[in-house]
Amino acid sequence: MEDKEIAKYDRMNLLVYLVGLKRAILYGGFSFFFTLFMYGAMVVVLWYGTHLNYNNELTVGSITSYLFYCIQILVNFAIFTNLIATLM
Repeated sequence: MEDKEIAKYDRMNLLVYLVGLKRAILYGGFSFFFTLFMYGAMVVVLWYGTHLNYNNELTVGSITSYLFYCIQILVNFAIFTNLIATLM
């Protein structure tokens, strides 16, 4: 009887481990791609802003204010993804 309970415990323990491993891999991949997207968006804003500044179409202050606006939006997305990860 005790051996049966030990085997049941081992099976369930392995199942919990595999579910946790799957969640960790999914969250890690999701976090990686979101961070890549976030920094990529900032690089694009800076690159395009400097291009417009070089052509005298935009000032450095406008680039800075738009970059801060993008950072606020991206931080809100980061908070949202953290919420999704918590609910997973």
